[in-house]
Amino acid sequence: MLFRTPGVDVVASDQCLEEESNERFKTGRYYPVNIGDIFSSKYQVVGKLGWGVTSTVWLARDLHIIDETLLTDFTTAEMKHPSPRKTIDGLPVYASRRFGVPKIHGVAVLSDFGSAVKGQDPDGSGYKTRAHLAEVIGFLGPPPLDLLKRGLRSREWFHEDGTWKAEVESPQGTSLENSEERLEGDNKWRPEDRKTAKELPEDPWLNAEN
Repeated sequence: MLFRTPGVDVVASDQCLEEESNERFKTGRYYPVNIGDIFSSKYQVVGKLGWGVTSTVWLARDLHIIDETLLTDFTTAEMKHPSPRKTIDGLPVYASRRFGVPKIHGVAVLSDFGSAVKGQDPDGSGYKTRAHLAEVIGFLGPPPLDLLKRGLRSREWFHEDGTWKAEVESPQGTSLENSEERLEGDNKWRPEDRKTAKELPEDPWLNAEN
């Protein structure tokens, strides 16, 4: 599938666009994705869904699945009205496109666990990091000591031995295993224990026939 580039809305260089405002982008920490790019000879990028402080989120279609109805509205919109974009020091930055809400909701197979953590402080002041961490500990258990020693702000919430010291109790009985019956795999605190974005397209789960 070829996405047209002539006539696209090019954002002015002096107008800040989405992740361009983040320091991680300025230091080259975001992967430079272009709409139409193909990864692992299987996944073609259709459009940008959004971005966060550590990454951008893209919608891709599986080139091995023949289904003309899949993601039709999103793809058609991108083909007819290409997303506004700009290039900063050779790096592409796209405007996000809203993804339509399905009429029928099935069982979630991929999810953002960050959405399950509200981080609302019990003192009524709204979101606070200590409340966020307390909820994550409730889901995953306490972080390993070696990880805490690497953290720049660990001492704000943890003692030297790794025990929690913030004045917010960690929820009990809220593990991921108890909260989601269909959850599979291990949940790991250490980033190096998880698969990288480069490794994920080759994961057996993503390549399963059923």
